[in-house]
Amino acid sequence: MSSLLDPLLNVLPPLLAEKESGDLTAALNSLIELAMEHPKMFKHSFTHLVQFALSVIKETELEDDARQAALELLITFAEGAPAMCRNEKDFTMVVTEQILAFMCDHDNDPAVLEEWRTTEDVIFDPRHMC
Repeated sequence: MSSLLDPLLNVLPPLLAEKESGDLTAALNSLIELAMEHPKMFKHSFTHLVQFALSVIKETELEDDARQAALELLITFAEGAPAMCRNEKDFTMVVTEQILAFMCDHDNDPAVLEEWRTTEDVIFDPRHMC
């Protein structure tokens, strides 16, 4: 199966270039499922896949679903093949930066921001603090 992986991954860059968020999200979700079961199958193309996922995450013209799927793919690798991720230069740093960047993203709609600011449905439980 791994010999088929590179040709299958070649469909991803055109989807990104055309800003096809829906198709890109579907493709990334399929890769997530495969990576959950067989993460080491991606060993030979891992560096390129990481770079591609990072370029998807940084592409702000895409819908959030596609960007979040790319981040989820990287997190799936971190959970399923940590040694492979450790061998990738700066993997931890760049993934952490992107997670923090997503946490800082917010909607520019004043009504949405006001709702977020005034929400009181957050449950604070000090037992669950780090």
